[in-house]
Amino acid sequence: MSRFQFDPADSDYSFVAKVMLLSSPNSEELQEKTCNFVDKDSKDRDELVHPTRALKFLVGLKENREIMAIGGPWSPSLDGANPASDPTTLIKTAIRTCGALTGIDLTECTKWTKFLQIHYRRQATATKPARTEVVVIFFPDVWGVMPNKLEYD
Repeated sequence: MSRFQFDPADSDYSFVAKVMLLSSPNSEELQEKTCNFVDKDSKDRDELVHPTRALKFLVGLKENREIMAIGGPWSPSLDGANPASDPTTLIKTAIRTCGALTGIDLTECTKWTKFLQIHYRRQATATKPARTEVVVIFFPDVWGVMPNKLEYD
């Protein structure tokens, strides 16, 4: 069983943390794949790709085949105090939910960039009062935790 738990009993969807995990070639290779340089052994333009094809994101897939960012709801017992007053709480949520969904452990990531914050205003229903749900999407610095060649070998 994973040490990461996705949907604990106290899951609170008033805050949701998600991550965008990016894969890209190094800058030299990116330029080589996407640009036509005059001074290089010129590649045929047909071999070049658009930059959006050279960058890749890890995403999830919902039941209805809709793509989504990896992440999930805040848990006060597992992630900490109110995310509105403690910015590290949602990072803990992102680490926990990403680990539970993908098996990728982001605990060693030290730099987290808040990329996007969306506020959803929900109407009252028969079971829930009117509320605001906040979704935050982070770009964690995964390059800082990647093993070097020697460690990888």
